[in-house]
Amino acid sequence: MPFDDDLIEVVTPERVELNFPIAGLGSRFAAAFIDLIIIILLNVLLSLLWLIFIAALQTEDFYPLSIAIGFWITLRFLVTFGYYIYLEYKWNGQTPGKRIMHIRVMRYGGLPVDLASSAIRNLMRIVDILLFSFAIGFLILFLSKLSQRPGDFAAGTIVVRDRSITLADLDHYLKSTSGKQANNNAKLDARFQKLNDEDARVIEMFMSRKHQLQLSQRREMSEQIANGIREKLGIKKDEYGSDEILIRTANNALKSRQDKW
Repeated sequence: MPFDDDLIEVVTPERVELNFPIAGLGSRFAAAFIDLIIIILLNVLLSLLWLIFIAALQTEDFYPLSIAIGFWITLRFLVTFGYYIYLEYKWNGQTPGKRIMHIRVMRYGGLPVDLASSAIRNLMRIVDILLFSFAIGFLILFLSKLSQRPGDFAAGTIVVRDRSITLADLDHYLKSTSGKQANNNAKLDARFQKLNDEDARVIEMFMSRKHQLQLSQRREMSEQIANGIREKLGIKKDEYGSDEILIRTANNALKSRQDKW
């Protein structure tokens, strides 16, 4: 059973290691209770609107009433399950309840929840209802090392206590870490002299445009450029911590070389 001080180490696609506290059962149940209250209120409002609509029909014919009932059931389903799916997708793994309790859903590897994973983890609630397996689901949640319910296992997701990482935080991390790496490896700067002018142009272009790239494009380009640098200079895979740190250090060394000239 995970407690609030249990941590999971996540390596982001940029190979930055982050530690997130696993959300405890108390905060998860509190968030679920808040969301349940909101869903109940939404369904009450929906039911009132439906009753007004039925009264406005002024008919006792079975066919229009059956259509209205079917429409009402469909709307209730969409509100109940769409609430979780849509908000977790749009709010980066959070619902109002999760936001109030400062927890969020993320995929393995620290990736944000996408529409597919949000749909899978929340539609699994239907299985719980149909199989009367709330007790089983609670037991799995209680015993799971990462406090995962069946929907989390199916979607490959975990629920963590919120730790907001801004682009400024990440950029500060990369700058400070690359600065330490550059200082610690100042004696190795001579290796970067083997990079030619074409290498320098590619590195400089990436550094100037990386913030304009989508995350997948940025990750792919940084990996290709860093692997080229490693192959040319004989640098080990983990020597500089991440692809972007290596590229940044190479860029600084090349600028230093230009300044000397």
